[in-house]
Amino acid sequence: MARDVDKRMLESATEYVDAILDCHSKIEAVRIDLAYTKECSRDVSLERLSEDITHLLANRRGKPSVFGGMVGYMIKSEYAESKGAHAHALFFYDGNKVCKGAYKANQIGEYWRQNITAGDGLFHNCNMNMGRYDKCGIGRVDYSDEDKISVLKDQVVGYMCKSDQDIGAIKQTGGERAFRRGVLPRRKSNAGRPRGNGGEVG
Repeated sequence: MARDVDKRMLESATEYVDAILDCHSKIEAVRIDLAYTKECSRDVSLERLSEDITHLLANRRGKPSVFGGMVGYMIKSEYAESKGAHAHALFFYDGNKVCKGAYKANQIGEYWRQNITAGDGLFHNCNMNMGRYDKCGIGRVDYSDEDKISVLKDQVVGYMCKSDQDIGAIKQTGGERAFRRGVLPRRKSNAGRPRGNGGEVG
């Protein structure tokens, strides 16, 4: 992996991926970038980005048409001069219930744009362009597909854990979190891969 990464963040994130795959025979990995329109991106604070992400996550239970079947997530907040505060998000769905990652990413993106940011938001659906990658780690991932899992961890998760474009420039209190992921799911037994779900850790 050529880019500089936050090793502790990457370790936490890959452990999380392993735990999810230990609970599910297949998952649908949905990658989406969440940002704001050019007109308002310069005025969007880290506080607003954090509040909007919290709002999005808090609304999951009440919007099953979008979030039903979701079994995990990780979200990395970043800042860049060109597009201001933004976030890279990776959502994991139970692959036995959800199979159209690009459609699901569009649903999440439109919900972000219309409901969470009241029209101020933009999104980029990474699952829509999976064919452009020689090796793709998103979309359908089977727990036995070691090659695809390796790409998911090294390329997709590794990119999200990169050290550049951090939020230091727009921190206000110093205690803001750049990375969020769900709580490690627990296997209910050693037989099969039961469903797992969880809350959030920083």
